[in-house]
Amino acid sequence: MKNLNFLQGSSRRDQYLQAIALVAGLMLTGASQAATFTWDGGGANALWSNPVNWAPDGAPNNDGTDDIHMAGVVRTTNRPNAGWDINSLTFDAGAGAFTLNKAFASDAIALEGGGVVNNSVNSQIINNDISMQASQTFNAAAGNLTFGGIIDLFSTTLTVDGANSSTFGGVIQGLGTVVKNGAGTLTLSGPSTFSGGATISAGVLALGNNSGAGTGPITLSGGELQASGGSRTIGNSVTFSGGAIGGSQNLTLSGVASGAALVKNGTGTLALGSANPGLTGSVVANGPISLDAANALQNVTSVTLNTGGGLTLNATGNHVNDSASLTLAGGTLNGNNKTETFGALNLTASSTINLTADSTSGSLTFASGSRTAGSLTINGWSGTSSPSSVPTAGTDDHIFLSADPGSAFLAAVNFTGFGTGATRLASGELVPVPEPRTIVSAIALFGFGVWRFFSSRSTKKARLA
Repeated sequence: MKNLNFLQGSSRRDQYLQAIALVAGLMLTGASQAATFTWDGGGANALWSNPVNWAPDGAPNNDGTDDIHMAGVVRTTNRPNAGWDINSLTFDAGAGAFTLNKAFASDAIALEGGGVVNNSVNSQIINNDISMQASQTFNAAAGNLTFGGIIDLFSTTLTVDGANSSTFGGVIQGLGTVVKNGAGTLTLSGPSTFSGGATISAGVLALGNNSGAGTGPITLSGGELQASGGSRTIGNSVTFSGGAIGGSQNLTLSGVASGAALVKNGTGTLALGSANPGLTGSVVANGPISLDAANALQNVTSVTLNTGGGLTLNATGNHVNDSASLTLAGGTLNGNNKTETFGALNLTASSTINLTADSTSGSLTFASGSRTAGSLTINGWSGTSSPSSVPTAGTDDHIFLSADPGSAFLAAVNFTGFGTGATRLASGELVPVPEPRTIVSAIALFGFGVWRFFSSRSTKKARLA
């Protein structure tokens, strides 16, 4: 206790406080102080352990305290040999296009919480395995970031931010979570196994692998979820609370979808491959949606098909909530020989219903119909013309309206190959009227009558003369 003699003569409270200060001082003395090391590539090789490669000269402390900066354009391909434990990694403004490589599995990087930032307009590549020692952010602020190694999340949260693209080509593993912020695109191309789930708040999360998002749930609260590099099928559950499914590639959700607002953008097809009792509220299609499972939209309240949007019935059994309204606002409904019941049919812009002319009969039934703008084109209706001018039921697929939609709606319906306009039979079925053959016959009969009338008058005048 010789080194504590200075405590004698003080009050017990003062002795206690002085002891705490002494212990804290001893701890700080034994610990490395955080420092910034900037790469200048001045050494004879490209190894992080070479002290001449850094400014100031001297290799960084390998204890998780230092902030590493890549700058300049000298030895832009380098290696954190034997592994390095650092706080953060930053590519400075003006830095060249760096590639951090590994020659051995041990050439890995442990990040203690400071994350990775690219402040250079040049793309940066990190091929080393990275272990996340704390939750942190990878920010593609001014240029792209590409990660080629394994990312071990452990139980942390990796937030990917920035206006530019970030690409992960390797496996992301662990119990942690991935969050997508910022306007840029995050592409996950590796067969990942992380289980904490992925949240999309902004930008794009593009899946270049069927297991790119790991095994946990996907929450879409903003931005877009897309398939990348080809069609993808994912088994993750997906919760919609904002954002959209987008992109030009097809994406199949074989897991359960839930939420109150499903929006489909882009030209790729979104296929719903399971029953989704938790999917409620509205469905807005600005791109194609295929219902590949019964009860895919069993509890939604409305479906809107905008220009470029479509809905294809592709499973056996009921697809959509029988009371859900269908608004045709420039989109297309593909009946595909299926039988389906909807709520009100609202026509707000020129749209299309495609039936299938074959030996399999299906029917689409709507509770009512209304029109505010546009026309409705119905393709694939099969039926026979009636010489008696009495409209008859179709012989293949059928469209029924349970209530009279009114003359304005009926006048706006066009059955391809038949005359403009439709009528509603007593059964509720919509059929074309008048049919082309009936129109021609009526015109011919009228013309013949006129000819007979004037011919008869001319004959009488000639006799009188």
